[in-house]
Amino acid sequence: MSDRLDSLLATPDAGGDHGHASLGGAPDVNRLAKILAKDGTNLLEFVAKVNKLYQEKLHKDPPFMTFVLVGVQSAGKSTIVERFMHAVLNIVQQGTGTRCPLDVTCIHDPKAEEPICDLSGQELLASGHRISLDETFRRIVEHNRDLGAHDRFSTKPLVLIFRSKDVQNMRFVDTPGIISNQGTGRDNREDIKRIIEAELNKTNSRLCVILEPKEFETNGIVNFCDEKLGGRDKWIHKSIFLMNKFDKQMDDTRTASRANGFFKTFHDNRCFPYLVTTKTLPDESLPAAELFAQRQALLAATDNYEQDMFDSWRNGHIRHNSQEGDQLLSEEVSSRIGFATAKTKMWTMLLADTMQRLPEVISSLRSDLDRCHKEQSMLREKTKMSEPDELKNTVLDIMADANDRMVAYLDGNMEVVKKFPDASQKIIDEIIGEAESGWRYRELNCFTEQEDASRKQIRTMFHENKVPGHIQANKMFFAGKQYQRAVNFSMVLMKDALTDPHLYSEAAANAAGYLSSNIQQDNREGAMQQIVEACIKPLCAQGINYLVKHVGYIFRRLFKIALRDIQNGGEKSRIYKLLPAPAEEFICNQFDDMVWKLMDDTARTVHIAVGPMYLTINPSLSTYHSNRHDDAETLYVKREGDFVVSDNKRQAYIETYAKNLTARMDVLKTNSVDRVKTLLKEEDERRSEERKPLVPGEQTSMITDAETTEIISRSFEYTVGLLDFILDMLKMHFDGNLFIGFKKKLRQSFAREISEKADWDNLVERDERTERRKIELKGQIIGLEDSLAAVKRIERSM
Repeated sequence: MSDRLDSLLATPDAGGDHGHASLGGAPDVNRLAKILAKDGTNLLEFVAKVNKLYQEKLHKDPPFMTFVLVGVQSAGKSTIVERFMHAVLNIVQQGTGTRCPLDVTCIHDPKAEEPICDLSGQELLASGHRISLDETFRRIVEHNRDLGAHDRFSTKPLVLIFRSKDVQNMRFVDTPGIISNQGTGRDNREDIKRIIEAELNKTNSRLCVILEPKEFETNGIVNFCDEKLGGRDKWIHKSIFLMNKFDKQMDDTRTASRANGFFKTFHDNRCFPYLVTTKTLPDESLPAAELFAQRQALLAATDNYEQDMFDSWRNGHIRHNSQEGDQLLSEEVSSRIGFATAKTKMWTMLLADTMQRLPEVISSLRSDLDRCHKEQSMLREKTKMSEPDELKNTVLDIMADANDRMVAYLDGNMEVVKKFPDASQKIIDEIIGEAESGWRYRELNCFTEQEDASRKQIRTMFHENKVPGHIQANKMFFAGKQYQRAVNFSMVLMKDALTDPHLYSEAAANAAGYLSSNIQQDNREGAMQQIVEACIKPLCAQGINYLVKHVGYIFRRLFKIALRDIQNGGEKSRIYKLLPAPAEEFICNQFDDMVWKLMDDTARTVHIAVGPMYLTINPSLSTYHSNRHDDAETLYVKREGDFVVSDNKRQAYIETYAKNLTARMDVLKTNSVDRVKTLLKEEDERRSEERKPLVPGEQTSMITDAETTEIISRSFEYTVGLLDFILDMLKMHFDGNLFIGFKKKLRQSFAREISEKADWDNLVERDERTERRKIELKGQIIGLEDSLAAVKRIERSM
């Protein structure tokens, strides 16, 4: 059952749903590899196709093993290349050297009476398909001349696929011969080192080191590899050695003991060379055509020449053994004689590696094809973004989605908090975020400079650990809960910012003035109003502005979370990522503009609404409760049309208030609108008939300290009642104007404003790179499908 579940939950096989060459499961791929192994030609055709695709279309290292030929210029490397290809090369001409790698795949083709070549390369000006050998090497020479004219070497290889009835299957990369140009002071060793390193860093490359026929210690190529490739341990384990021109050493190793002694130092240094001899011309100073003809004849005779030379050499060993008792040639040497032996070994290594990598490579081809199709589809969508109407539709569609998400977050959304744990914040995170935003210093209105008073309050409150517990400051909240907490926290800040009216004791007498309304006494109610205003106005100014900016920070962050939510899954995520940068920037700027205007409108509306609250004094304010109803006070009530002194004192006031409150609750229980209306009318009548003097009616001609204290006390009582009333009113204003107003903007007008304000022609982004990439992708897809089609053909032949 567990296996069944794993299978159901497994990721579908890459590329399987495109209808392209599917191989099914891994066992089929392994079986295919075994069949290919029996047919070297088909195998090398496939390998060549894939390697070329990787290098030229996918811009990746070829996946299959290859041998990188390295040697000093005098080691006869070019003759080794000619023997691999069974063709005379005319690459190096007077003044022209090899300046880039030549990646060669030799394929035995019984139908190719004359060699047929495909030549390509990222820097090659003139590629060729099924061209002649002469034309191939003409283009190679021209390419090397061009590099020489610019005095540079290149790591970008030329890729040659060489088909001939006379060639055996093989893969190798020829590199420039190493030489120090002492005459000009120019040393090409670093250039060649760079080329060799680039080739060795490719997947599973192996060195084929061409040795000179001399002592190990004097073989310059070994010293070069040690020096340039980071020490012997870095390269020798992935190398095969060919000692060319060994016929020059045969006389010195005419006995087996001498030969064994000669090679001992090589073997002690983990170097086991294959021995190769190549017949050379006694004189190469011939006309080009004659030289070419003689080299062709020489190459045709080289295999027989080599066989004869080694037969004679080994016979001499046998003769010395039988006549003089000399030792026999060691197995390490005798098993590595002749170019054919080296080539067989190299082919065996190539075959084994290809067998091992083939399933992985085929799977990778299918994955790459799937990736290319997805990118192609994405680029088609991106191309649409270069059309103004298409961009407009896309932007409005994305904004509708973002708006819906933000409304859902505000209404309550558990999923987004699970999806983005960092979306939720403690209140200190919000405070810091607002303080670090650019909008902290942006002028909202004339009270902007007073906002820092709230920030200072917050800093003190946190430092002194005085944040009330009901604020839940350390809870991780998001969206709607952030807003709710921000409002409640601002109410706390505004209460905490309340100024003590007693600080205005000295100013109270001056505030009362004289001869107000032409009456020869001071205006003590007017002084009370001024004290209330001085206490209430500053805390409202700073508190309203700070809360608006705090909520603005929450809304802006909400938008970022919504866009992030769209990007991370869902049907619009892929399309959103394709939006041109100018369009995305425009959306974000428009959102900021919308939020700022909403903040500005809300702040202005609330400040206007609050202003009248402290510009007048209302003795009947429902939240105002005076402490003057004691035995020393007079309570006036209207009886039979006249105001008379009530017999009730402080206790009577409290009992009356409780009685009225109980009566209200009893009426509300009935759920009767008519009874509620009657109650409200009775309360209005009672309130209008009850007279509450704010300050004593009798007063001295000059205000006394006792009377000043009375004014301050009444101002304090009224300020507390008024603050309660204002805070309740503020919550409703913020909820209606800011919170609900924000949701209305999102649902009704924000998308329309974007549509009207956008200059869609200027927001589109016509990217030439996209067009180039589409062309490149098309070539990659064709190459991948061609490679997989070849696999399919082989699969059908099973």
